[in-house]
Amino acid sequence: AALDKRGWIENPDLSSPCFDFKWTLRAKDIDHGTLLENQIVNHFEKNTSITTKVGLCKSLKNLIWFNNVDIDTFYPRCFDLTDVADYEDFLDEFKRVKVMMNHE
Repeated sequence: AALDKRGWIENPDLSSPCFDFKWTLRAKDIDHGTLLENQIVNHFEKNTSITTKVGLCKSLKNLIWFNNVDIDTFYPRCFDLTDVADYEDFLDEFKRVKVMMNHE
């Protein structure tokens, strides 16, 4: 509605190459290889290491290799449940929290 008020025109053809600004929910809906210099999109190419929950989780956990940083001191516990080790860590953490809640 705000863009309509500013005089923007919506292109109903989602696959059209004719746009100034394109907003999508999925990054794969944007072909970065065909973007013109004046076209703006809401996704960056190849940036999942910081823009997905799993990517951010892995990036933060890798901080230990670059600087002795304990992410648990500044970021909530996070787990990649598709990773076997992380899944096991999640189960352990869940059990610990459950036990602590039952003893309060």
